Amino acid sequence: MKNYLLFLGIWILGLSAQPLQAQLSLGIKGGLNTTSIAPEELEILNFDDAKEFGISVKDADYGMHFGLFIQGQMGKFIFRPEFIFNSNKVNYNVKEFALNTITETVKSETYQYLDIPVMMGAKLGALRLMGGPVGHVFIHSKSELTDLAGYKQKFNDMTYGYQVGLGLDAGRLSIDGRYEGNFNHAADHFSFFNHDYQFSTNPSRIIVSLGFRF
Repeated sequence: MKNYLLFLGIWILGLSAQPLQAQLSLGIKGGLNTTSIAPEELEILNFDDAKEFGISVKDADYGMHFGLFIQGQMGKFIFRPEFIFNSNKVNYNVKEFALNTITETVKSETYQYLDIPVMMGAKLGALRLMGGPVGHVFIHSKSELTDLAGYKQKFNDMTYGYQVGLGLDAGRLSIDGRYEGNFNHAADHFSFFNHDYQFSTNPSRIIVSLGFRF
């Protein structure tokens, strides 16, 4: 919660720092995103240090997002904080090792976050070039992995990353394409038999949005 308040304070400070003559506009946006996680299998050990499961990413479904943004502009400089609700789903291949047999199933997890990008950049005609930090506030998750013995979720209240991308404005309408990198490791919320697990790579996303400014 402290991290969330700090990030929100930076958001408000940056907005209030805009000169009075800056043009301010409020808008809404929504779209799709895809998550990319490098293929890798986690070896899950039980209390006896025997291999219980093998878990890897099968695929990540398209996620959806929608929310609000405030855009401030002075000359070519743009400052654009956003509040975006994001939902996405990851499917995992699960191998269960028991009685000298291996059983393979697919189990899914869905995640909901409040994303808070603080984008800054330049507006060159109808084109926007932007980049900045993003905070992800965990809201909720639903998981089929809870069917597995020893599994618990241990989500951080807030994680961080960055976004860079391009935007194109046509009157009040806009389209944005962004790349997002994250500083946390994928599946860092996994806990089995009181041991924490995570993939060695950081998740990334491609985000495409349509927006409308009032």
